[in-house]
Amino acid sequence: MGEARARQRIPEIRDVQTVNAAARLAARWEELDAGSGFAVVPRWPEPDPLLVALGEVAAQGIRLFTGEDWEKVRACPAPGCVLYFVKSPVRREWCTTACGNRVRVARHSRRARSRECGGDDA
Repeated sequence: MGEARARQRIPEIRDVQTVNAAARLAARWEELDAGSGFAVVPRWPEPDPLLVALGEVAAQGIRLFTGEDWEKVRACPAPGCVLYFVKSPVRREWCTTACGNRVRVARHSRRARSRECGGDDA
């Protein structure tokens, strides 16, 4: 396979079948389309694409919560946000700048309303 790729040739069908058989040992794999050279076809044992997507989300969640940066994982404190993020810069507070902006706009609006009503700058 590697030699065929390096020489820009179509691999032998037998070689493609051997690689694909080994790839099927994974939960998700890519196969080469026999006869078309190096065209890749994604494969997975679950026929329902929604369940496959759910499985991918779950696997990424596991990696997020058990990976090397698990101690930096935070829940976004923005009201209504259900996302988690890895706190990389020390000052990072929210999952995205959009959440941070919504919090700042809400805080600004509260202060403006408070001033209009004669209240304190809370």
